[in-house]
Amino acid sequence: MQGPNPHGDASQNGDYPRAPGYEGPPHPQMPPQVQPMPPQAGQMPPQPGQVPPPGPKPKSALPIVLIVVGVVAVMCLVVSAVGIGVGVFTWNQSPPDAPVGTGPDQTDGAETDVDLTYGDGDHHVDYYYDFACPPCGDSMQTLAPLLRDGIDEGKITVTMHPVVIVERSDSYGANAASASVCAADVGEPEFFEFTLAAMEQVPGKAEPALSKTKMAELVDLGPEFVECVNNAPYASHIEKSTQEALDGGLSQVPSVRFDEQELAQNDTAEQLKDLIENA
Repeated sequence: MQGPNPHGDASQNGDYPRAPGYEGPPHPQMPPQVQPMPPQAGQMPPQPGQVPPPGPKPKSALPIVLIVVGVVAVMCLVVSAVGIGVGVFTWNQSPPDAPVGTGPDQTDGAETDVDLTYGDGDHHVDYYYDFACPPCGDSMQTLAPLLRDGIDEGKITVTMHPVVIVERSDSYGANAASASVCAADVGEPEFFEFTLAAMEQVPGKAEPALSKTKMAELVDLGPEFVECVNNAPYASHIEKSTQEALDGGLSQVPSVRFDEQELAQNDTAEQLKDLIENA
């Protein structure tokens, strides 16, 4: 009968058998055997000779990163939309600054307190318009004759309010508004004559506008008028009246108020005609 192995059982301690009297370092241990992963639900158990299927992969953080990036992108889009909205709202609430070198000139000592009020009727009409606003041009052609008739009949008092709301790099609206005040210096008929002529020349968004020289040629009001148009001395008045109108609640042009009540945009002419006839 064979006696016990003095070096222990290799199957228990993982050592290979050593020769009697061997004093060297112990034999290296066998690497531990990897136990196969138990089959997942719905999987077939591994067959002999087959490599067991890999276990479940750890969840990737990529979806979370994508979700976070997506949320940030949406937030940026919302902020951009709000920014645009604020930029527009702000632009509507204050007149745009004309680019350097393109705005109307000012003459030192020129009168800037201008009152474009005509007539002495009991009812008051305030008319707000922008020379660079195409709908204002159509409105002026329709309403100016009604206003002139109401003034001549002594039924209404009309205050004209040229303002600068539409932004143009050539400052056409500001230049034309200042030129209309130059015409008012000549007289009431001349003011309406120039205003109607200029309103027929309202440029489209991408169309070139009249220069000051061409603007002064719309009506023949003499050399002083031409000089006034080219110098555009009433810039401060136009800027001031625009800001006052905005502070007073002006939100769109053209706008007509009869005894401080704003008339509907889609039926202004008919309403104004009825009001003047019944005044």
